Amino acid sequence: MKGLPGLLYIDHFEPDQVSALLAKSGKVPAIQVPLNTWGKADYYLVDSAGNERMVERKQLSEALSDLDAVEEQLNKHLGECQELTLLVEGVGIPTPHGVQTYTYADGQWSPGYAHTRQPQLWARWAGFKHSLRHSAGIIVEEVSHWYCTVQFLHTWFIKSMDPTSTTLRRYVIPHIPPMHKDPQVDNLCRLKGVGIGERTAIQLIGEFVTVYGVMTASYTDLVGVMGGAWTRNFFEAIGREE
Repeated sequence: MKGLPGLLYIDHFEPDQVSALLAKSGKVPAIQVPLNTWGKADYYLVDSAGNERMVERKQLSEALSDLDAVEEQLNKHLGECQELTLLVEGVGIPTPHGVQTYTYADGQWSPGYAHTRQPQLWARWAGFKHSLRHSAGIIVEEVSHWYCTVQFLHTWFIKSMDPTSTTLRRYVIPHIPPMHKDPQVDNLCRLKGVGIGERTAIQLIGEFVTVYGVMTASYTDLVGVMGGAWTRNFFEAIGREE
C-alpha cells in the first residue's frame, strides 16, 4: 500500500502525545493507522515527488538490548522506501561494564536500565550506527526525549514536503540495500511488499533452496516451517490463496 502525499502516517502504537503535539502545530496533517501491520516503519510519508520515506523509532535501551533485531527490522524496510531513518530516543553513557541509560521525568534525569556484563557494548553501538550511515545509507538521528522526537518529526515532515530543500542538490538521501553472499537469500530479502528479513530468508532458503521454491511451496509446508500467521500474511502479500 502506498500512502497519499502530504500526510504523515503514524503507527497506532506510537505515543498519543506525539500525534497530539504534531496536530497542535497546524502544519503536520497526521493520521494514526496500523502501519507496522502493513509492513511499514513507525512513521511514514509520501513526499511531493512521490518518494516514500520512513522513520523507525527505537528507545536506546531497546536498541542496545538486541542490535541484531534492529538490523533485521531495518533490513525489511530498505526495499520499501526511498529514504529510511532510524530515530533513537534516550540518553546513555559507557561504563566499564556496559552502558547506563537515563530517563527524564519531572524536570530531572534519573538512571534507567543498566546494560551490564557487556564492556564492549558502547563500541558495538558506535560501530553499528557507523555501518548504518556509511554502508547502508540509513539516516541515524538521536534525540534525548520524546518531546525532541516531536520536534524532529515536525521538521522532517516540513522539509520532506519542500522540493526546494535540496542541500548539496539532494532531495532524498538514497540508501543502499545490503547484499547477502547467497544470491537466493539476497533476492528473497529484496521482494517488495513481502517484508522478509535476512534471518527469515536464510531459514526459508535453507528449507526450500531457491526463491522459486519458497514462492511455490505448499501452504502446509510453509506452516510447518514458519507457522500459520506468518504463512497467511505471506500468501496475502504475494497474491496466493491458501
